Amino acid sequence: MSRHDVTLRLRDMLHHAQRAHDKVTSITRDQFEADEDLRAVVAWHLLIVGEAAARVDADHRNQLSHIPWERIIGMRNRLVHEYGNIDVNVVWTTATQRLPELIKQLKDFLGHD
Repeated sequence: MSRHDVTLRLRDMLHHAQRAHDKVTSITRDQFEADEDLRAVVAWHLLIVGEAAARVDADHRNQLSHIPWERIIGMRNRLVHEYGNIDVNVVWTTATQRLPELIKQLKDFLGHD
Protein backbone atom coordinates (compact mmCIF):
# COMPACT_ATOMS: atom_id res chain seq x y z
CA MET A 1 0.00 0.00 0.00
CA SER A 2 1.41 3.36 -0.96
CA ARG A 3 1.87 6.22 1.48
CA HIS A 4 -0.77 8.12 -0.49
CA ASP A 5 -3.34 5.31 -0.02
CA VAL A 6 -2.61 5.13 3.70
CA THR A 7 -2.96 8.87 4.03
CA LEU A 8 -6.36 8.74 2.31
CA ARG A 9 -7.54 5.98 4.68
CA LEU A 10 -6.30 7.86 7.73
CA ARG A 11 -7.98 11.04 6.51
CA ASP A 12 -11.22 9.10 6.08
CA MET A 13 -10.85 7.82 9.63
CA LEU A 14 -10.22 11.32 10.92
CA HIS A 15 -13.08 12.89 8.98
CA HIS A 16 -15.66 10.36 10.14
CA ALA A 17 -14.36 10.24 13.71
CA GLN A 18 -14.72 14.02 13.88
CA ARG A 19 -18.23 13.88 12.38
CA ALA A 20 -19.34 11.25 14.89
CA HIS A 21 -17.83 13.13 17.80
CA ASP A 22 -19.29 16.46 16.65
CA LYS A 23 -22.77 14.91 16.66
CA VAL A 24 -22.56 14.13 20.39
CA THR A 25 -20.57 17.01 21.84
CA SER A 26 -23.51 19.29 22.57
CA ILE A 27 -26.13 16.75 23.67
CA THR A 28 -26.82 14.63 26.70
CA ARG A 29 -26.83 10.89 26.81
CA ASP A 30 -30.61 10.96 27.29
CA GLN A 31 -30.99 13.02 24.12
CA PHE A 32 -28.76 10.56 22.28
CA GLU A 33 -30.77 7.58 23.48
CA ALA A 34 -34.05 9.27 22.53
CA ASP A 35 -32.98 10.10 18.97
CA GLU A 36 -32.92 6.98 16.80
CA ASP A 37 -31.82 8.90 13.70
CA LEU A 38 -28.90 10.46 15.55
CA ARG A 39 -27.82 7.06 16.88
CA ALA A 40 -27.90 5.70 13.34
CA VAL A 41 -25.80 8.59 11.99
CA VAL A 42 -23.18 8.21 14.72
CA ALA A 43 -23.06 4.44 14.21
CA TRP A 44 -22.66 4.94 10.46
CA HIS A 45 -19.69 7.26 10.98
CA LEU A 46 -18.13 4.73 13.38
CA LEU A 47 -18.66 2.03 10.77
CA ILE A 48 -16.78 4.12 8.19
CA VAL A 49 -13.94 4.72 10.66
CA GLY A 50 -13.66 0.96 11.08
CA GLU A 51 -13.91 0.25 7.37
CA ALA A 52 -11.10 2.70 6.61
CA ALA A 53 -9.03 1.23 9.45
CA ALA A 54 -9.50 -2.27 8.05
CA ARG A 55 -8.01 -1.08 4.76
CA VAL A 56 -4.79 0.14 6.36
CA ASP A 57 -2.13 -2.51 5.81
CA ALA A 58 -0.36 -4.29 8.66
CA ASP A 59 2.96 -2.48 8.15
CA HIS A 60 1.36 0.92 8.62
CA ARG A 61 -0.76 -0.33 11.53
CA ASN A 62 2.47 -1.43 13.19
CA GLN A 63 3.95 2.03 12.64
CA LEU A 64 0.89 3.48 14.36
CA SER A 65 0.71 0.86 17.06
CA HIS A 66 -0.74 3.31 19.61
CA ILE A 67 -4.02 3.28 17.65
CA PRO A 68 -6.33 0.47 18.84
CA TRP A 69 -6.80 -1.06 15.39
CA GLU A 70 -8.40 -4.29 16.58
CA ARG A 71 -11.00 -2.44 18.66
CA ILE A 72 -11.81 -0.05 15.83
CA ILE A 73 -12.20 -2.85 13.29
CA GLY A 74 -14.09 -4.94 15.83
CA MET A 75 -16.57 -2.09 16.31
CA ARG A 76 -17.08 -1.95 12.56
CA ASN A 77 -17.72 -5.69 12.43
CA ARG A 78 -20.28 -5.52 15.22
CA LEU A 79 -22.07 -2.60 13.59
CA VAL A 80 -22.27 -4.49 10.29
CA HIS A 81 -22.93 -8.05 11.42
CA GLU A 82 -24.82 -7.53 14.68
CA TYR A 83 -26.77 -4.45 13.68
CA GLY A 84 -29.87 -5.63 15.53
CA ASN A 85 -27.97 -6.04 18.76
CA ILE A 86 -25.94 -2.82 19.05
CA ASP A 87 -25.30 -1.61 22.57
CA VAL A 88 -26.18 2.09 22.75
CA ASN A 89 -23.80 2.41 25.71
CA VAL A 90 -20.86 1.27 23.60
CA VAL A 91 -21.70 3.66 20.78
CA TRP A 92 -22.12 6.57 23.22
CA THR A 93 -18.89 5.78 25.08
CA THR A 94 -16.97 5.40 21.85
CA ALA A 95 -18.27 8.66 20.39
CA THR A 96 -17.85 10.73 23.54
CA GLN A 97 -14.80 9.25 25.25
CA ARG A 98 -12.72 7.23 22.81
CA LEU A 99 -12.93 9.32 19.64
CA PRO A 100 -11.21 12.42 21.03
CA GLU A 101 -8.00 10.45 21.58
CA LEU A 102 -8.21 8.80 18.15
CA ILE A 103 -8.81 12.20 16.55
CA LYS A 104 -5.76 13.60 18.32
CA GLN A 105 -3.59 10.65 17.26
CA LEU A 106 -4.68 10.92 13.64
CA LYS A 107 -4.20 14.69 13.57
CA ASP A 108 -0.73 14.34 15.06
CA PHE A 109 0.27 11.76 12.47
CA LEU A 110 -1.27 13.64 9.54
CA GLY A 111 0.08 17.00 10.69
CA HIS A 112 -3.33 18.64 11.19
CA ASP A 113 -4.09 21.31 13.75
